[in-house]
Amino acid sequence: MKLAIVKRKEFIAGLLAGVLVTWLGYSAYRFWMAPFLPAAFSDLLFAIVPGPLQAQAIKLLGGGAKLLSFYLFIVAQIVAFGWTGLQLIPAPSVTTGSSIRQYLQSWLKIAIIVFGLMLLISLTGTSIDWSWGALIAAAAGTAALYLVLLRSFGLLLRATFAKSSEPAETRDSRYTRRDLLATLVSTAGAALMWPLLAHDLSEQGPASSDSLKSSAQMTLPPPSRFDSIPGLPSRVTPVGQFYYVSKNLLPHQASVWGPLCIEGLVEHTLTLSLRDLQTLPAIEHFVTLVCVDYEPNNPRTNDLISTALWRGVSLQTLIAQAGVRPEATTLELYATDGYSTAIPLRLILENPATFLAYRMNGQPLDARHGIPLRLISPGLYGFKNIKHLHRIILSKGEYSGYWERRGWAQQAPVKLLSKITTPEADSRLARNMPIWIAGIAFAGQDGISTVEVSVDGGQRWKLAELEEPLSPFSWTRWAYPWVPSQTGSFVLTARATDGHGRLQDYAETSAFPAGATGYHSVFVQVD
Repeated sequence: MKLAIVKRKEFIAGLLAGVLVTWLGYSAYRFWMAPFLPAAFSDLLFAIVPGPLQAQAIKLLGGGAKLLSFYLFIVAQIVAFGWTGLQLIPAPSVTTGSSIRQYLQSWLKIAIIVFGLMLLISLTGTSIDWSWGALIAAAAGTAALYLVLLRSFGLLLRATFAKSSEPAETRDSRYTRRDLLATLVSTAGAALMWPLLAHDLSEQGPASSDSLKSSAQMTLPPPSRFDSIPGLPSRVTPVGQFYYVSKNLLPHQASVWGPLCIEGLVEHTLTLSLRDLQTLPAIEHFVTLVCVDYEPNNPRTNDLISTALWRGVSLQTLIAQAGVRPEATTLELYATDGYSTAIPLRLILENPATFLAYRMNGQPLDARHGIPLRLISPGLYGFKNIKHLHRIILSKGEYSGYWERRGWAQQAPVKLLSKITTPEADSRLARNMPIWIAGIAFAGQDGISTVEVSVDGGQRWKLAELEEPLSPFSWTRWAYPWVPSQTGSFVLTARATDGHGRLQDYAETSAFPAGATGYHSVFVQVD
C-alpha cells in the first residue's frame, strides 16, 4: 500500500510539474518563438500526413484541425511528465530528497531526451529553424525547471499524505480524495491554456482596432450603392478580417530577415534590403486572394477569400536587373519560416502585375500576412503567394515546394467562383418583402462578365447587377433584388461567367489537389 501511495504521489507531482513547465514553455514559444516540443510535433504531424488526409481534416475542422493536434500534443507532454515522475526519479527522491549526483543524472537524462527530440524534428526541416543555442537552452531549462518543480510538489504532497497515524480505512479514503483533487488541479491547469491557445491559433479572428485603422491610411474607393446592402462584404477587407492560413501554428514574426537575394540562373546575384526595395518605383493594386482550400458549400472554408490594396515592387523589374539566363524556367521561392513554393518564369515575364508587396491597406505587412515581404501573383491560389519571402532562385526544371510535395498542384490558377453572402443559409424570410440576394464573384485575372441567380435550384436564371471591380485582379460584387411571392422552402443558387465567356463549372469537386468547383447554394424559408 505504501509503495502504491508513493507512486501515486510521484505521478501527481509529475503532472503538476508538467502543467507548469508546459505553461511556461508555451509562453516562451508564444512571445519569443523558443523551442517547444508540442509545436514541433504538431508541425511534424502536418508535414508527414498525406495531402488528401490533410484536405479531409481541413474540410471537417477548418483551422481547428491544427489547433486540435497542438492541444493533444500539449496534453501528451503533460502526461509524459507525469510518467517521468514515476520512471526517471526514484521514489525516495520525491519524498525524502536526493543527492546532487542523482539530481544531475536525472537532469541529464531529461535534457538529453528533450534536446534529442527537438533536434530530430528540427533537422527534418518541417519546424522552425531553431539555433543550437536555443535548443540547448530550452532542453537544459526544461529539465532543470521540471526537476525543481517535481521535488517541490513531491515535498508538498508528502506533507499532505503524511498522517500515518490514522486508521488505514480513513487514510486510504483521504488519499483517494486528495489524489482526485490534485489530478483535478492538474487538469484545470492544462485547461486554462485553452482560451489562450484558441485565441492564438484561430485562423479567423476579429479585427483589431489597429488593423481597422489601416483603412484610414490609404485612399479608399468612392462609396457605392452596393455598400448599403446588408451582408455584402466591403470592397476592401480590413487587415484584421483578411483570411489567414499558414503552415505555422502561430504567425511567423520573421524577426531575422536578411536582404532579399535573387540568385541561380542569373547573370549576377541581386541582393536588396527592404529599404532598397522601398526606394524602387512602386506599383499598387487591389488584389483578391483566395485559399486553395476554398469550397463553395463548405462553411468552414468558403470564407477564405479577401481583397486588399497591396503596394510593392515589380518582380519582373527585379528579375530583369539580375539578368535571366536562357535556360531558366522556374522561380523557386523561399520564406524565412521554412516554407517554399515555385512558379513558372513565363508567368512573371508575361504578367507585369506580379510583384513583391511590403504594404497592405496602407500599412507594413504584419506577421499574419507576410512581414516584411511577400509575393502577390494575381490569379494564383494563396499558397503560391508566398509570405516572409527572402530568397528567389531561378532554376531549370520543376521544383516541388512545401505543399506541392504533399500532393497539391504545381500549377494553381484560381478557378472561377461565385458566392452568395446574403441571405445566409437557413434564413427565414417574409413573403412579399423585398430583399437582396447578393455576393461576390472572382475569376483571377479573367474578370467577371455576368452573374446569374436562381431561386428554384437552377431551373431558371436571372441576371444580377454587377459593381465595377476595383481592379482587374479584384472580386466583383453583385446583387439581385427578389420579392418572394410564395411561402415555402427555396434553394438560392449563383453562377458566374468570366470575361472570356466561360461559364462556371457546375460539377462539385473537392479542393484537393487543384481547387474546388461547383455552384454555391443556400436554403431559405419564406413564411
